[in-house]
Amino acid sequence: MQPIYYPGFTIGGGVGEGLGILGTLALLLMTPTKSPEFAWTLIGFAALLAMHAVYWIMTHPVNSFWLKDQDLRGLGAGFFTFGSTKHDPLAEPDPDELWRRLRNRWEYSHVVRAVLAAVALLALIVAVAM
Repeated sequence: MQPIYYPGFTIGGGVGEGLGILGTLALLLMTPTKSPEFAWTLIGFAALLAMHAVYWIMTHPVNSFWLKDQDLRGLGAGFFTFGSTKHDPLAEPDPDELWRRLRNRWEYSHVVRAVLAAVALLALIVAVAM
């Protein structure tokens, strides 16, 4: 499943998230700075940037580690080898513990990203509704 899912995510999720950040930046630049809408838009933009940073700091290294032995091609191969770790799981005293730590990091990173996405969405809804 991973060789099918992850390359598709690279295109759909990666491009969509990047366009969302750029669109929010454009909205921020067009909003008068002294207005309450600006503050809400800035909160939304900051939350989207933080969400993106969480991916690169917490999620991407785990994805790269888990996919290092997969036969990925095209954009997926380039994307998931970027910043990949050369960690050797056999060097771990307990491979099961390593797996648990990586799984927890991956899961918690998605929870943090979901909360940040919700903050961004709510802030942008408030900004546009004003």
